[in-house]
Amino acid sequence: MPVCRKCGQEFHNSLWERIFWRNDLCPSCRVRRNEAIRLLSSRLDQFANDGYLDIREERALQEIMHQYDLTEQDLSPVMTRLNELRSRTRAENIRLLRKKFEQISSDGYIDDEELRSLHEMAASMGITLEEIDDIAIRLRRLLDLTAIHDGKLPVLDDVDIILKPREMCHLAYPVQLVEERSHTHYVGGSRGVSIRLTKHISYRVGGFHGQRITVKNLEIVDNGELYVTNQRILYAGERRTYVYPLGKLVAVNKYANGIRFQKEGEKRPKYFLIDDEFLIEEIALLVYKLIEKRTER
Repeated sequence: MPVCRKCGQEFHNSLWERIFWRNDLCPSCRVRRNEAIRLLSSRLDQFANDGYLDIREERALQEIMHQYDLTEQDLSPVMTRLNELRSRTRAENIRLLRKKFEQISSDGYIDDEELRSLHEMAASMGITLEEIDDIAIRLRRLLDLTAIHDGKLPVLDDVDIILKPREMCHLAYPVQLVEERSHTHYVGGSRGVSIRLTKHISYRVGGFHGQRITVKNLEIVDNGELYVTNQRILYAGERRTYVYPLGKLVAVNKYANGIRFQKEGEKRPKYFLIDDEFLIEEIALLVYKLIEKRTER
């Protein structure tokens, strides 16, 4: 005789049931299972009215499953609906977390209270922030900015430049050097004589009295590494090297995809192309904090 997988009691199965209907529950456990499925389905209909399954409702469903010891096989009649509702709920929770994150990070920093509230909100939804890649990445960068803002500057131990006495390197990153270049061409006027040399080739002699046009463009001229230390900003490129002592800086200009440092007496502007918007903000803030420390001495 078959043995019930829930209560462990032997029970009688008809020949028809043994051949055509796989049944591993005794009659009493089968009735109890069917009652639990009906109850679960009823609760699911009730909770699905707003298209959202909050953590309280999720716990109520889990309690029914645990109380009646329902297996994945038992849940098959309602599993599709339950998974769809869970999927919609998760998507909505992530949307709300992103909205909350945008609100608390709008000033570019995040304090301990804001971080705690974000973690608590995620926990109340049964989610960890690490599960949401874009938030996790931006949160780490935001914490780096906040640390610099609070005066906790990073220090690199191993860099490819020779540091001066009492010099510390705080940041190193590959960049492209961009400089302004002038190109001249002429527009209009063309007096002269064409002399035919062969059937298909002519040679033109005479003047070209056109208007001279000079166009200035920004061009990538070098690749290298940008270093920020407590004494200077150093660009070490494949062909060029530039140094900006912190004491001689007069301005730092941020752009969507790069940064520019201006020092006393500099004639030709130099821009450093950076493919990371957070890093641009980090470099600017780091330089500001280093200059601030120098002025406090």
